[in-house]
Amino acid sequence: MPDINFVVNISKLRKNFKHCVAIDNVDLQIESGDIFGLIGANGSGKTTLLKILATVLKPTSGSIQILGYDVSRKPEKIRGVIGYLPESFGIYNDLKVWEYIDFFAEAYRIPKKERLNSINDVLELMGLESIRNLYIKDLSRGMKQRLGIARTIIHDPTLLILDEPACGLDPKTRVEIREIIKELGIMGKTIIISSNVLSDLAGICNKIGILRDGNLIFNGLINDILSQIGTAFTIEIGIQSNIEKAKEILQQQQNIGDIDVKGNIIKVQYTGRQEDMHNLLTTLVDGKIQVSFFHETFVDLEDVYLKMGL
Repeated sequence: MPDINFVVNISKLRKNFKHCVAIDNVDLQIESGDIFGLIGANGSGKTTLLKILATVLKPTSGSIQILGYDVSRKPEKIRGVIGYLPESFGIYNDLKVWEYIDFFAEAYRIPKKERLNSINDVLELMGLESIRNLYIKDLSRGMKQRLGIARTIIHDPTLLILDEPACGLDPKTRVEIREIIKELGIMGKTIIISSNVLSDLAGICNKIGILRDGNLIFNGLINDILSQIGTAFTIEIGIQSNIEKAKEILQQQQNIGDIDVKGNIIKVQYTGRQEDMHNLLTTLVDGKIQVSFFHETFVDLEDVYLKMGL
C-alpha cells in the first residue's frame, strides 16, 4: 500500500490541447474528509481537471497522486477507489432502476452474494427504494440525477468526483442533491464538486478552488480566501433591547464596516480576523446589551465570484 499524505496531491499539472492550454501549472492538495468546491466560468478548465483526476484524460505534464497512486502509472488502481459522475452520463432507458445499479455493481466486480445488499443500501440512501422497479425512461430528471450518484457510490469509493451534479435541476431538487452530498460527507467521503450555481457550494464545502483560464488562482479554506481578497464577514446579532445603544457600541469598535438594523437584528460587516469576532460579543455584554444570538452568516460565494471578476 502506498504512503498516503493527501487523498489528492497535484503538482505542476498541465494539459495542452492542439490550440490551447486547458490546465496551466496547477498545484492542489485535498485532504481526507474535505468537500472541495471547484468554481470557474465555462471554459476555465474545471471539467478538464476533473477528467484528468478520473483518468479519462491524460495530463501533458506534471504529477497527480490519488491515495498515493500515480494517475499515469496506476489508473486501474485509481478507478477502484474513486467514483466519477460527469456532467452528462449514460442512462439506459430500457433498464429498471435496480438493474442499472446492478450493471455497475457487476462492472466494479462486487461479488454476487454481496451485490443485493449493496444495491439496497445505495437505493435507500438516494431515496430510490420505492421506485426500484420503475424503468429509467419513466423517471424525472431529478430522479435520474440521484440514480447517477447511486451508480457512482455503489463500490464504496473513497473519493467522489462530481461534475456539476445539480446542473439543470429545479431549485427544490438542487436542495435535495445538496443534502445528499452533505450526507456523503458525513459518511466520510472526500468529495470534489464543481458547479456554476454557487449557492450549491456555499453550504456544503469547507474548501474551494477558483479556476480562471486554466490557472488555479485561489484555493483553500473559504474564510481564508475571503481574507485574501478583502471581503468582510457578515455577523448577525439579535438584540432584545437597547438597539441604538448596541449600534453605538459597535460603531466604536475596530474592523467594523456597514451596520444595518432591521427590527431586533443588527447585521455588521466585520473586516477583522474571524478568531477575534468573539471580542464584539464580549464588548456588547459588558455594555449591558442583552444578546439573544450572535453568529456569522453563510459565506456568499456569489459575491466572491463577482468581486474577482470571473
